[in-house]
Amino acid sequence: MQAHTFVTFPAEIRLTKEYKNMGTIILPFKDKIYRYALRLVGDEMDAEDILQELYIRIWKRKDMFDTLENKEAWCMTVTRNLAIDSIRNSKKRQYTELSGATAISDKERNPYEQLAHDDTKEMLANWLSKLPENQREALHLREIEGMTYKEIADITKMSLEQVKSNIFRGRLALKALLEKSLEESKKLLRHESTMFN
Repeated sequence: MQAHTFVTFPAEIRLTKEYKNMGTIILPFKDKIYRYALRLVGDEMDAEDILQELYIRIWKRKDMFDTLENKEAWCMTVTRNLAIDSIRNSKKRQYTELSGATAISDKERNPYEQLAHDDTKEMLANWLSKLPENQREALHLREIEGMTYKEIADITKMSLEQVKSNIFRGRLALKALLEKSLEESKKLLRHESTMFN
């Protein structure tokens, strides 16, 4: 899966000098915003629409935006709200595989490493999909997007304690799923080794 395409602004916005400055403001974290929108709505086109709507909102409120201390947190919050609106309006809800929401590494992998990497991401996406939404969202923001607990609380409108609790419980649940998977793999290997001996 390739990364998202560019956002297209209406011509009256693209022709202004402020438009040219706006790209430098958002560009450092636009991929993070896109991944978050994609994770929430589960559809590439909807995620792109959300990103475009975010750009338009920033444009309409550029004076307010310029004064924000944490532009990234504001953008993530607006992205979350737009995603929730999109989900409510379309009545669809699905969790996108993690493999579709993460950036591809720049370093080349050999085919075996790529296969192992893809299998791991698929397994992790499957495990994450089993978690409650609050845990899944908090873990995504913390572990994939690298956000602080405070930033997550601001974006999700959870208390700091709820964020910490959801991340802790999510990690415990993932650990339990990993241990279960390892135990099942060991049993399978023991069974296969007895069959060939």
